[in-house]
Amino acid sequence: MKRITLRVCMIFLALITLISAFPACTQNEDPEVTTPKTDPDITATETDPPVESETEAVTEAPKSYITINASNAESVKVIKSSALDRFSIEQELYSAFRKNLNSALGVTIATGTDTGSAETGYEILFGSTSRELSVQLEAKLNETGVSCYGIIAEGNKIAVSGTNTYLLYKGLDYLLVNCISKDDSGNLQLKIEDGFELIEQKDVEFPNPEEIINSGKEYAFYSVDKLADVPTKGNYSVLEGGGTDGKYAYYAMISKSTKPETAYIYKYDIKTWELVSTSKSLPTAHTNDITYDSKNHRLVVSYCSSKEGTTMSSSGIVFVNPDDLSFIEYIDVPTLSRALDYIPEKNQYVLAAGYNFYLTDENFNTVSTFTCGYPKLTTQGLCTDGKYIYDPRWQSGAKYQTITINTLDGKFVGAIPLYGIDGEPENIFRDGNSFVMGCNKSDAVFRLALLYKDWWG
Repeated sequence: MKRITLRVCMIFLALITLISAFPACTQNEDPEVTTPKTDPDITATETDPPVESETEAVTEAPKSYITINASNAESVKVIKSSALDRFSIEQELYSAFRKNLNSALGVTIATGTDTGSAETGYEILFGSTSRELSVQLEAKLNETGVSCYGIIAEGNKIAVSGTNTYLLYKGLDYLLVNCISKDDSGNLQLKIEDGFELIEQKDVEFPNPEEIINSGKEYAFYSVDKLADVPTKGNYSVLEGGGTDGKYAYYAMISKSTKPETAYIYKYDIKTWELVSTSKSLPTAHTNDITYDSKNHRLVVSYCSSKEGTTMSSSGIVFVNPDDLSFIEYIDVPTLSRALDYIPEKNQYVLAAGYNFYLTDENFNTVSTFTCGYPKLTTQGLCTDGKYIYDPRWQSGAKYQTITINTLDGKFVGAIPLYGIDGEPENIFRDGNSFVMGCNKSDAVFRLALLYKDWWG
């Protein structure tokens, strides 16, 4: 009897030990659940909702699309600003986009302007229009503070724009490349989700000019943005020479006199295009071109003066302090020029007189010379990027102007059309992958890009 009682006690003790050990073996798999203490100030009521054991599944609403195809093409218009100049590069791009859109869809889309209220049909809003969706898109692009293009689709409107003409082209190209498709029956359509929004920022704003030159395609220079208006000062109202030191741009305004002997130079920040300072009257005469000598930290001005019994001719060089725009000195030079640029990598200059180019040493002594392969039109200021010489030419009354391109070793690349500038092209310099040009009709400064001539070619 004692043995039975002892065995029962031992079994009972083992069970107690097993039960107490069980939670320690499973705590890594299931964390201990504790009951929170009840706040004595909070009293549960019968109106408290019951706790759901599982989350209810959320059903997505079906997507809505804006679709343009042959069945509704008659109710579609490509809307442009009523203020768009019919001779501008934007107008050329507008026409090219409609041509490509019609070709892609096999239809004919009508044109329209933003005068009056928005129409009930579908509208593709081209660039800066007064339509509400265009205004919204422009605000979003400006908020980025950088170069970009964008698309917004809402209701029966598709707005496309960019921070310059080239980036507007990139937005239109995105629409043609990514939003043209075939429906289930194989019919072509432009289809984009209602509510679609794209803001595409661009670190490299324009393609590299050498890439365009070597592409084998036809290309041209286009004005893609207006940067600044150089102010007049009394009778000094004709824009002439211009150049840059990489941080600032310098522009000379001369008198309307046929024999100008002095000029004013205006200094601009090339990031903001705000006017920084204006010089006093400088003895730089016609001031036909300006470059920056980085070795000696000075502006080098092509001095031109009317000599008795001759036409306007080059006669020397003037040095100007870029910091305070003060006169340093005038010097006679052995190689006379109408235009010039400094080549910092070689501590040399490239000069131009007529249709001849001269490579000189730092003292303007000629090292080598060659003749441009396009000896035509009125020559202007030039610039070089270390490989190519870009030389604007002017023709009064022409539909477009011309920029010649030659290599520094004398190879003629071509005479390239220039579209969208205002008046005579007076000066040019390269800024990254783009160019900056001053023109003397409105005394305005424009940004240029070397692009494919037919845009979508």
